[in-house]
Amino acid sequence: MNDDDLIWNSLSRREKESLGRFGLTSRIRKRHANQRSRERKRAEGLVRMEIDIRPEHRADVRKLVALYSAARNAGEALRVMRVPMLDGGGSAVLEGEGYRGTETPDQATLRDDPGESSPCPPVSVERPERRSSSRVSQNDFFSDDYSTRLTQIIAEIVETDGPLPLELLRRKVARLHGWHRAGGLISARIDACLRAAERHDEAGTPFVWAPATRASRITFRAGTDRDIREISRHELADLFDRNAAVLKDAVDPARECARLAGVGRLTPAIRAYLEGCLAWWPIGDDLHQAAEDRRQSQAA
Repeated sequence: MNDDDLIWNSLSRREKESLGRFGLTSRIRKRHANQRSRERKRAEGLVRMEIDIRPEHRADVRKLVALYSAARNAGEALRVMRVPMLDGGGSAVLEGEGYRGTETPDQATLRDDPGESSPCPPVSVERPERRSSSRVSQNDFFSDDYSTRLTQIIAEIVETDGPLPLELLRRKVARLHGWHRAGGLISARIDACLRAAERHDEAGTPFVWAPATRASRITFRAGTDRDIREISRHELADLFDRNAAVLKDAVDPARECARLAGVGRLTPAIRAYLEGCLAWWPIGDDLHQAAEDRRQSQAA
């Protein structure tokens, strides 16, 4: 037993509780002081981030920093998909095909540096498709002179990705201008510039279509990185039509739809959306009844 233990054991219960309260108060006071210091540094532009990087990963991190700097200087977006290493110890970085035509001298130096290399499998780095040769402007977003340009941007997104939910369209336009989400003012500005784009309600969710393109069936686009709930029922109906025989024999049509659409995990929200789409599908009621009859026969 050391001296600290002897001193602590000699204290009364009240003295120990008092010291405990004092320690808690000190920690709270220190936390508040640190928070005020961070806010002051952030306001003065002095905030920085320090990360300890293992030596074998430094070359890959330098490549990522160089890619980010090049994208920032060019005013373009950069998206990195992280792929874990085989041993589960992290990930590495390797620029995608889209960057090789515009690499900077710093990137070339980093790629040819033999001093540090990583045995990690590469991370896929891809540059999103640019919808227009003109750069978008966050500063001009709310100006009247920008309305024509914003209408053109919205029309290009709807032409490429439509039909899509109105909320998704708002997020896409907001992110294209550097915002992480679309607040009330941004959403109102986007809605005012929809112009010729058509809005049609689907079970309470407005979907945006390109002008004169709405139809009872449109080709299902497989392999796209979309939430199943962001796909119009008119597009899912094409998938249902092409697999009607499979769905008719399925014990659980919603689960079979999810499998056909490439959904990995059937959550309650996704199941509810698919069941709503199946109910809207012309033979959806017959499909549901057939599945219910099969379940009852199996239970019997």
